Amino acid sequence: MNNSAPSHILKTKLNPPLNRSGLVPRPRLIDTLNLGLERKLTLVTAPAGYGKTTILGHWISNGDFTTTWLSLDEGDNDPARFLAYVIAGLQRAGLETTVEAFEPVGGPTSHLLESSLTQLINDIETASEPIQLILDDYHLIKSETIHNALAYLINHMPSTMHLTLATRADPPLPLARLRAQGQLVELRAADLSFKHREAARFLAHLSGIMLSEEDVKALILKTEGWIAGLQLAAISLREHDDPEAFVKAFSGSHEYIVDYLTDEVLKGRPAEQRRFLLQTSILDQLIGPLCDAVTGQSGSRAMLESLAEANLFVLPLDNIREWYRYHALFKDLLMQRLNQSEPESVPYLHRRASQWLEANALPAMAIDHALQAEDYDQAVAVLESIAEETLIRTELSIFLKWVKAIPYELIRVRPQLCVFYASAALASGADPDTVLGILDDAVASRPDANILGEVAFIRSALAMLQGDVKTSITQSQKALEVLPEDNLFLRSLGISNLGMGYMLSGDVEAASAMFTRAAEKGEKSGSYMSSLMAMRPLAEVTILKGELQEAWAVCERGLRIARGKGGKPLPVAGIMMGLQAALLREWNELERARELAEAGLELEQRWSILVAADDYITLARVRQSQGDARGAAEAMSKASQMAARAESSRFAPILISLHQARLWVLQGDRAALEGWEQAHVPLDARLNARGLDPSFHQHQLELEGLTVARVWLALDRAGEALDLLHPLLKNAKERRRFGSAVEILM
Repeated sequence: MNNSAPSHILKTKLNPPLNRSGLVPRPRLIDTLNLGLERKLTLVTAPAGYGKTTILGHWISNGDFTTTWLSLDEGDNDPARFLAYVIAGLQRAGLETTVEAFEPVGGPTSHLLESSLTQLINDIETASEPIQLILDDYHLIKSETIHNALAYLINHMPSTMHLTLATRADPPLPLARLRAQGQLVELRAADLSFKHREAARFLAHLSGIMLSEEDVKALILKTEGWIAGLQLAAISLREHDDPEAFVKAFSGSHEYIVDYLTDEVLKGRPAEQRRFLLQTSILDQLIGPLCDAVTGQSGSRAMLESLAEANLFVLPLDNIREWYRYHALFKDLLMQRLNQSEPESVPYLHRRASQWLEANALPAMAIDHALQAEDYDQAVAVLESIAEETLIRTELSIFLKWVKAIPYELIRVRPQLCVFYASAALASGADPDTVLGILDDAVASRPDANILGEVAFIRSALAMLQGDVKTSITQSQKALEVLPEDNLFLRSLGISNLGMGYMLSGDVEAASAMFTRAAEKGEKSGSYMSSLMAMRPLAEVTILKGELQEAWAVCERGLRIARGKGGKPLPVAGIMMGLQAALLREWNELERARELAEAGLELEQRWSILVAADDYITLARVRQSQGDARGAAEAMSKASQMAARAESSRFAPILISLHQARLWVLQGDRAALEGWEQAHVPLDARLNARGLDPSFHQHQLELEGLTVARVWLALDRAGEALDLLHPLLKNAKERRRFGSAVEILM
């Protein structure tokens, strides 16, 4: 087990807040939180300044349970980054798991995130100790994908797990249902607000002054028990000789209280300290050398330590007290004052921060500050240096956020960055015209072999997703013509894409040759991913040729490649296991086929939604062959759901419909078949309507013809079925698709 976080993980985000001295005992809240451990979800919801993080930190520091803590920020709206931090936190807490941040090779991010959570749930189910996951500042998460995935986690949460959310607003989760089921415990502003005795102890500790009972009541009334307001009041009280007069003058809504007390707090600080607070308020996390760079002064570490000791809204983020942060509300107020008092210095301060962060290997934070300084030359330079690494980690939304914040004039003259931009846009479902426009700019800037090859490869992938096989083949050929021979990884993917075009066109011999070449280049490049992306379709083509034993051998070869260091199958191994299940069904080894299909699906759902949809069809056919009509229907329904999510593929829902009809044939559901036959729109009509050449879609047309023939036979229309099958048989024999010919003859 590896409990160390990956290098791109900011470890301080995984550190729970330190248990500060002098905390007011709050047993009523601790009891409620302990009660929540017996339920699925604890929700701590209140506006800023109500002590949500503090009470949770105090609770876990004194609790006898394993906790994973994650402090969220806006960057965590990227599903891949969110998952990476959750995994790192769970591993740090001792969970044995092999889940890794996903790469959205084949399908929408939402399903990949859900699939990864499925494996995490299974790992937590078998964990030796219960685990609690605490997500702090969840209100910063706006991603619907993450909300849906978290709802999935809650729905399937094992009894060994508990989830706690600290947030300023109710999240879009099934809270009503959880309340009705007795699975939700809530702490809200009214619960977190200090009561009289708590407020009295709090004020006395921070101010060193014993207020009268009347003054405590007055402050509670005016702040409504709001802890941040009381904290500001206590700090200001230190500087007042007449506490009663101060309390009497203290009035107004939260907004005006904060303005007043901020002025009081800053007014009482030495000029050097006030300037430090204002200038460093631009930083989300503070460390001495960074603050030195921003302020242009030395001694920042000592300044941070003194501010923390004075409880001046400076919170340590680690046990050695190197990293700190300001209380979020206090930070906002300081920035507001900075923008009012010296707005001209703000870009300059951000620029200094960016330069230090870049020089100290924190490029993501460097880009953020460069953008806030509107120093786009600095931002694009740093972005160009980490673009590939960011995309490898599949942090697409973060990358796209940065790119879109930079004037496009600076992007379009950097061809490699344009290629990365186009690939990220394609993966995120951008409009095809947008992707093509970016690619055109990449070529215009630098039409060398690498750029031309990468551009052609992306155009090929885009065309394949759009169902334009002819264009996809042309672009794949172009990519292979210009890509350097030593670029084995991209050449392998390009050859696979070309092979897919040949397979869909019905030319199994050409497809087989392409997939064989692609697999060899993938192995030479050391990429098991590109190897298996060629081996799966190679095995499928071999089945079309009627060579089932050879197809099994290809699958076995792929499985040997797709095993990790300990011999454990990697997620991509599932694509070979699913195909082996289809072969076992052909050989009537049904129970073994079912076991292999289910094991493969468990793996591949974390990798490719489209392949998983195909293999749920296989599982449906296996279960039907076993006489389990209900199980077959459930598997087909799952396949249909996945196809509907696969927005990048125009053909997935059509193919699912064909296989659904085949299942109804096996089940003898005449009414369903009659409805399907009436609603079915012929594929060649769909292709012609889009201006696509049907000759490049022979594989799908053959599947459709065989399906329609089966439906007509089931509806007692044998003559029409025979008329349809004769030309299919002729074509299959001519193109050496002997596996198809066997089915047609049957």
